[in-house]
Amino acid sequence: MNARILIVEDDPGMGEMLASDLQRRGFAVELCTAAEPALATMTEVACDLVLTDLNLPGMNGLALC
Repeated sequence: MNARILIVEDDPGMGEMLASDLQRRGFAVELCTAAEPALATMTEVACDLVLTDLNLPGMNGLALC
């Protein structure tokens, strides 16, 4: 079973780059652009790791943690 990683990044280019690289390495990846959708994703999908930007719109990454 592949580890599932949730990326929370509001910069689309950076998020896509991280997601693409991690997928090439065999990880299952979920990508959200803000904290609120990430919270919803975490209630629906079991994640092994969350990589979050600290400077997110609305709720910041530290509050998300």
